[in-house]
Amino acid sequence: RKTPAGRPFADGFYLSFSHCENCAALLAATFPVGVDLERRRPENAARLAARFFSPEEARRVTQNPELFLPLWTAKESSFKITGEGTLFSALSRPVPESLTLRTIHWNGFTLTAAGAEPFPPLEEILEEYEI
Repeated sequence: RKTPAGRPFADGFYLSFSHCENCAALLAATFPVGVDLERRRPENAARLAARFFSPEEARRVTQNPELFLPLWTAKESSFKITGEGTLFSALSRPVPESLTLRTIHWNGFTLTAAGAEPFPPLEEILEEYEI
């Protein structure tokens, strides 16, 4: 099933899924959630930030390129909760302050989970599986 915003919902749980290369993340909770997973790679963070982020965010990324992926994944995981507009329009808006965000850097990836309610740090709830 899906929520009115078109997000996956099953047996009382909101679901969010992300994948990148050979890695995937699934987040399930009793409240709206979103997750994004991206490979940490040496791309031109300043160029991408200037294209997609607000001018202030782009300036911060230019000063510190390490901010790019945590900000990108926060915006994408937040968009998965709200479903407002398009992903590209969501990248230019600030992340809603009402959301709980948790970001970790793990095995060469940046993973951010967003929730409409508070939840524990990802280090406490992350489970790894190999298939």
